[in-house]
Amino acid sequence: MKRLPNAGSFPSLVRVRMWTLGIVLSMSSACGTAKEAQSASQPDATAIATSADAADAGSVLACPAVAAANPSPIASCALRGDGSSPLLDDFEDGTLFLPGLEGRRGMWYSFTDGTAGCLNMEVASDAASKALHVYGGGFSGGRDVGFGTNLAWSDAQQAKCTYDLSAYSGIRFRAKGDVNLRIVFESRETTFQSGGGLCPDSNGCFDRQGRSFVLTSEYQEFVVPFCSLGQMGFGPAFGPLNLADATAIDFLIDTTGKFDVSIDDIAFVPRPAGSSQACGLPCPQDELALGIVPQPEVTSIDQQATGVVLRTFGQATKDCGTITRRYLTYVPSSLKGPTDAPVVIVLHGSGADAESMRTFITQARYEALADRDEFVVVYGNAAPGSATVPERPNGGGFRKAVGSDTEVDDVAYLRLVIEDLVSQGVITGSNPVFLAGLSDGGGLVHVAGVNDPGHYLGLALIMPYPGPVPQLPVSAPGATIRRVLLAYSIGDPGLPAGYPSELVPLGPAWAEAIGLQAANVDAPADTLLPDVVNEGQGYTGSLPNALSTRDSRAEEFDYGSDPSGPLCRVLRFDHAGHLWPVPDPPYDGTVIGQFGFRNQDMDMSDVSWDFFRSALTGTGPGRQ
Repeated sequence: MKRLPNAGSFPSLVRVRMWTLGIVLSMSSACGTAKEAQSASQPDATAIATSADAADAGSVLACPAVAAANPSPIASCALRGDGSSPLLDDFEDGTLFLPGLEGRRGMWYSFTDGTAGCLNMEVASDAASKALHVYGGGFSGGRDVGFGTNLAWSDAQQAKCTYDLSAYSGIRFRAKGDVNLRIVFESRETTFQSGGGLCPDSNGCFDRQGRSFVLTSEYQEFVVPFCSLGQMGFGPAFGPLNLADATAIDFLIDTTGKFDVSIDDIAFVPRPAGSSQACGLPCPQDELALGIVPQPEVTSIDQQATGVVLRTFGQATKDCGTITRRYLTYVPSSLKGPTDAPVVIVLHGSGADAESMRTFITQARYEALADRDEFVVVYGNAAPGSATVPERPNGGGFRKAVGSDTEVDDVAYLRLVIEDLVSQGVITGSNPVFLAGLSDGGGLVHVAGVNDPGHYLGLALIMPYPGPVPQLPVSAPGATIRRVLLAYSIGDPGLPAGYPSELVPLGPAWAEAIGLQAANVDAPADTLLPDVVNEGQGYTGSLPNALSTRDSRAEEFDYGSDPSGPLCRVLRFDHAGHLWPVPDPPYDGTVIGQFGFRNQDMDMSDVSWDFFRSALTGTGPGRQ
């Protein structure tokens, strides 16, 4: 997912892959179309051409078409490594075939996301040795581009076998390049049921256990323990990798521009005698991409000029000790602490941080509204982990699991932010609190509202991702939520394909949970909102996500009409991009290619703010 400064949650999961395997000695080339293929294909090396979309995605490579076939299934065969020959491949034989040690049999393949662009793969001489060289660019679909190998293959069944890696504790390799990579392990558990696996066919099966790493222009050695592998969060929770049922290893290329990667000396790490195979939940520092070092007490915000203050505190984890959490606050100069003013906590998307949420997403609009109405604004920040990117080493993705299912409890983090503000004399602790979030942050808003409904007065879920199957809210004793705003886009390019259908039930469920009567729940007032701006009117490129999100508009569904009582509002966009609506957004071709054009008919900061504020007055805008 090529991240913006950062809006979003998850890549547009175009999970129809095109694969090629180089049967001859050293070169294969893949271009965007179609499905997985285990049949051999060897197109010629390709030339570089420039696309009309160069301004959006960088120079795009052109390739000849490649034949496609159905995904290869998992056969009934199974092999096992004994730990005696850990080398997977050093490429010194000059071919794409694995050396065949300990029964491992496979060859290196490449795959793309089906969009325009090219990936070329060859075994090339590099200094005194040979290495796998992968280069190309121009793909716009996100992270579903890369290369990999099966661990074992059956010619008789024309299918892959499972391979038991229990004799090993991890994998090591050397790599260099100009992008970031993510290594992921495929197993029977994460393979489609239609292909002989255990995962019900869905995009979530591609959220496999893996770990990211940051490349530089010089070779580095990376060591990845199997117990450090984690998921990105858009699929079902698989838990630790089942080493007995591994089938393949993939390297995902994290860019929509050009890339040039070399990898060599890939080998497994033998397990020390007597050591346990059991893995607990990975600690946050073990989820981080190799090469990223967070600096939680550093911010790019000019605190003196903006009045925005960085604050940190310690949060205990389940088994990983105390980690440093951070957040930004804005308190109008007219408020003297400790104040009982309302607090709005704003949460960013996956891979982003508090700074990018303030600057790029909301464009500091909440601060102007806070000055006007005397509110306190908090920009929350996820703990670094698997979703952290080098551009924002203090960012990450919010953990939406609760209790013992996660090392980092982000529902608790939100309460701890309030407690920290009280301890520092900023607020009294009796303040009404509202939560607003985009994408992954919107998902946490939902999860916090469902699991902790007695701490918040209002929720705003904007293009949210609460998990593969969102938990529906129910009425609960002691719940204080009186306002719920849900905004989502049909065909949202930043969420898994078809996911908005999972959001449809949330509106009526929240309406019922906060106490609205059946008549309101069953028959919301329906208003088509004005189409003020023709988003993308001047766009001349051909990126699919940009084309599909031009000239969007919203329809409003209001559950309840008594401003003194609970209200639930749904804003359904016909085809807006996966971004916070604002009237005058900055143009970024890479962001638009990934997430589409954001709606410009409204400012979501104003919409959510006024909706929250009505809970305080009972009469609409204006604080009393």
